[in-house]
Amino acid sequence: MEFLRRYPRLTTLAAFLVLAVLLSSPRLLGASFYVADDWHDVEIFFWDFWWLGEALRTGQDPWFTTAVFYPEGTSLGFHPTGFLYGLISLPFQMLLGVGVGVVLAYNFITLASLSLAAWFVYLLARRLGAGELPAFLAGLIYSFSAYHFWHLGRLHVGGIEFLPLFMLALLGLVAREVRPWRAGLATGGAGVLLLYSSLTNFSSAILMTVCLAGVFLVEDRRCLLRRRVLGGAAVAAAVILLAALPFLHAWLIYPPPVQGARSVAENTTYSADLLGYVVPGRNSVPYGFLAPLLDATHTVRGEETFTGFLPWLLLPFAFMGGRRPRPWGWLILAAVFGVLSLGPFLKVLGHETGLLLPYRLLYELVPLLKVNRTPVRYAAPFLLFLAVLAGLGARHLQQRFPRRWVMPLLLLVGLGEGLFHVPLTPRQEAPAVYALVAESDGVVINVPLYHARVDRRLMYHQIFHGRPVTTACIPRASDTPHHLIEGTQLRACLLDGAACPRADPATVAGEISRLKVSWVLVHTRYMEPAAAAAVDLLLRGAGAQERIDDPAEIRAYRFQPW
Repeated sequence: MEFLRRYPRLTTLAAFLVLAVLLSSPRLLGASFYVADDWHDVEIFFWDFWWLGEALRTGQDPWFTTAVFYPEGTSLGFHPTGFLYGLISLPFQMLLGVGVGVVLAYNFITLASLSLAAWFVYLLARRLGAGELPAFLAGLIYSFSAYHFWHLGRLHVGGIEFLPLFMLALLGLVAREVRPWRAGLATGGAGVLLLYSSLTNFSSAILMTVCLAGVFLVEDRRCLLRRRVLGGAAVAAAVILLAALPFLHAWLIYPPPVQGARSVAENTTYSADLLGYVVPGRNSVPYGFLAPLLDATHTVRGEETFTGFLPWLLLPFAFMGGRRPRPWGWLILAAVFGVLSLGPFLKVLGHETGLLLPYRLLYELVPLLKVNRTPVRYAAPFLLFLAVLAGLGARHLQQRFPRRWVMPLLLLVGLGEGLFHVPLTPRQEAPAVYALVAESDGVVINVPLYHARVDRRLMYHQIFHGRPVTTACIPRASDTPHHLIEGTQLRACLLDGAACPRADPATVAGEISRLKVSWVLVHTRYMEPAAAAAVDLLLRGAGAQERIDDPAEIRAYRFQPW
């Protein structure tokens, strides 16, 4: 008890960590399971972790790789690598090996994200005047939410733990009790953490800064013009710009393809639904039974924005405090990002109404919005501000009804609404044939070609054999690697088994030699039997030395070392 009294903040962090373990799945403590790949992009991040370790070990530039799209390679400047998370994974890889290390590191990062996101919101709510338990409730609402659980398999989206830290640091810039240079360093440091963990959330932080500055200008026009505030902001900007130099270097030396403006139709597809915030989805444990009854087809996947009902019930109480200033600014911030998350046109339960929203007007004016494909991701800052308001509402409710059972009841409801079914996938063992592939030189071609879901899975497979491959699933990769085997008879056959009878085996053999291919790995589970048989006939005719049938449904064709 003495420790609890002396270190209440650390005790709160430990409590959030325990809840993260209990509410996600205790199986995430080990490396036998991980967040299901069929759900999102977790196996791409396994590859990202491996590539960062490989690049640092061999002295290569981590922002460019020839491990995929060989031999041209591709820039990783705009690829969501989660560089910070990759650094965290390195000790796990060194101590446990790559196969186990990347999975255990990912699970560790998942639990850390859940607990830190809740803790930073707790600190933010405490900073704004919420009591101990109301601030704890705010952390629960933000971190143990459908949005966070849904995106645990996508670190560049689900890594929302540093958004409240950044907001907390921004408030320090205008606080008189904090020295400007310290506030600037704290804000810059939080910005750097966002930059190197998630470009998605870093861009949201930029918009958060602009919106918060607007709120401050309305409340106190001279606030942002004070020397101490300008000085702290300059320090923060300098820290972020200096830390961004490796990114700028990658973009200049290895420029990724220029991303054109996303179409309005694409933005609409990946927008939140108006009722998605209050209609539960099937993966909500307490309310999942309601989803089929309500025909919940809202949002992209159907349930990622559901906030629970408790924040909305507490919201009015946030404005019922005594003499303290009412948090209208936070409500404005929540409204801004909530409306932005709805995208260009209003959707209601999956149906597009055609009603124009502010996002459509800003689309032509704000470059950050013009290249954005997924407005629903602005649900993260919306949820942050909503959680803080709910914490303040819980405090005022506690003051109006000073009963001992009020806060325990609210916490119990908050915990219940935080229960969310998280699908897990058993960790794969390396297919036996990969030991032979790892000992060889040359390039590996994976079949089928250009299949995003298969390519994600096979990027994970690459960490077991380590040989360069000709294709991969790298978002915003350079354009040229996709043309590596364009125009070849080999590509035509591997892409469509029906083209194999028209291919000349001798020509294909020459193409394999020119591309320095030593293995063609045909993953039959993802192919029609007829196509797999046609590819088999051609590769044998093109000079494959042997075919090894691995139990993991892989036909491995070895070719003469080039």
